[in-house]
Amino acid sequence: MSESSPAFIKLLAESIIKKDCPNFSFVQLEFLGNGSYFVLYMAQSRSILLEIQSKITKISMKKSVEKCLEIFYRFDIQPSLVILCTDKISSSVRSLLSPTLENSHRQMFESTVWAEKYLIILKNAINLSEDESNKLDPLVVFAIYFSDDEMQKQKLRYIGNPIMRDIIKN
Repeated sequence: MSESSPAFIKLLAESIIKKDCPNFSFVQLEFLGNGSYFVLYMAQSRSILLEIQSKITKISMKKSVEKCLEIFYRFDIQPSLVILCTDKISSSVRSLLSPTLENSHRQMFESTVWAEKYLIILKNAINLSEDESNKLDPLVVFAIYFSDDEMQKQKLRYIGNPIMRDIIKN
């Protein structure tokens, strides 16, 4: 399953936009020099900017803000920014985040000026029972999938997590 597949896009969008989720389409992929990248999805008057980032620092967050502003100026839409953290978050950034009420793996950053929503998804989440691992937030599964953490991926495969099974299948 790639970032541009309809199944991936649907699952991503529905994980972020809970009510009346429109159909999003893949727009653009941009690789950065540090191995991270941005993927832009759009639907009518909404956009999602997905960032795959191994280490989140204040510098990488500034780049995220820059990309959100670029989307705003280009399309006149504030994106929902979702960063899948595949490794670490610096302590200086972690102190700025607060967990969401709906899910402990989702961290929020105040961003009403330059993004509609700003979520950071932590991949270091799987010390759970088999039942909990099968009900993991799809965004956490994506963060694990895009990481280099083969042990976490193997654990999800072993327990038969349905999202990981679909990712492997496609």
